[in-house]
Amino acid sequence: MGSPTVSNGMLSASKANIRLVTLLVLASFIVYTFVSHGDSFTSHTLGRSNSQTSRESEYYADPDETAEVDVEESVGQAGFKAAIEQAAVEPVSLAKERQITDDFGHTVKRYSWTSSTGNEEELDLLWLTMTYDKTSWGNLPGHGRRDISHLHTLIASQYPTERVSLGILTSSPDEYERYKEGIEELGYGKVTIILHRGFHSGPVIDRAHRHDESAQTARRSEIAKLRNYLMLRTLGEEQHILWADADVFSFADGLVDRMVQHARESDEYGILTTRCNYGANKNYDLNAWAVSEAGRDLTGREDKRNSLLTEGKKFISDIIKDTSDDDIMPLDTVGAAILYMRASLVNQGLAFAHQYVVGTKWGKDGWDGIETEGLCYGGRGLQGGKCGVLGGKWSVEHSTD
Repeated sequence: MGSPTVSNGMLSASKANIRLVTLLVLASFIVYTFVSHGDSFTSHTLGRSNSQTSRESEYYADPDETAEVDVEESVGQAGFKAAIEQAAVEPVSLAKERQITDDFGHTVKRYSWTSSTGNEEELDLLWLTMTYDKTSWGNLPGHGRRDISHLHTLIASQYPTERVSLGILTSSPDEYERYKEGIEELGYGKVTIILHRGFHSGPVIDRAHRHDESAQTARRSEIAKLRNYLMLRTLGEEQHILWADADVFSFADGLVDRMVQHARESDEYGILTTRCNYGANKNYDLNAWAVSEAGRDLTGREDKRNSLLTEGKKFISDIIKDTSDDDIMPLDTVGAAILYMRASLVNQGLAFAHQYVVGTKWGKDGWDGIETEGLCYGGRGLQGGKCGVLGGKWSVEHSTD
């Protein structure tokens, strides 16, 4: 496999606290010194020639390179003190944008931004969402077309934004640019926005036919690959991952906190979902179910994807009947309308299945368990890898198309 190519760098920041502090001080020091000493500071401090910069694929400020400069000597003790004070009250926003082309010609743009006011160790929730284009947000009942602003409102209502790392992947160049607008002002601890046109080479499946049986295998395989790309490119030291479909517009109050609490209290459950309502209490997410005893040992030949559907599955509506808000009921598969995952499971190797994994043979794919439906199957044997659904009245609401 060849190495990816990188271009269009803006500014990169190290994750180490000492490097971040150095950048803050230097940024304030630069502003102060330009006012006091003019352009002579540029060549003295940065010491970077145009030819050197042009040879690099990404332009960056390297704290190690500037560490040898005697800051106090350059501006005097009073100036250095002023720079320190300014850094404390006016922290710098650190962002970068890169374009990467992999071995197979897939070109990806990635915008990332990290708040300089927060502590990366306090970022404990990675919130992930994917869109195809502006239609992915659906319609808000009684209010028309939704957009990215509704996601920001939803996140802020569920979790402290300064503890959230937000990751969004879209296939639309227009949406990619729109998502970047004003993102630094919304209080997130970290943001990653990815433009990825997809791994597929066949025809695009339009939104109106995305649930057609004939399109499901190719569609869900593609979604699984993109989910894995987004998750693996954005996960840092966060302990919790929350997937939410773009067209889910409402969460029960405190739902995300409850999922996080369940994971902290349980050594078993690390993959959680809840009921997703569509319209008049219709259960939308039919990818979340439990296998009955009659269906647990069916083979692909016996099942033919019909016996399990009619005899072997129990869906969420039936599973949570007569349960309380404190209950967790076991599942064998989950969907991703709303999906919680322990980050430690991903670190152990759990990923979304890009093919049918249940019943797989050496020379042949299986007959079930693709994308989210393969998570619970893959989680078996991993510490904290059990799947469950929150009982009682916990739910989310799905928008109309």
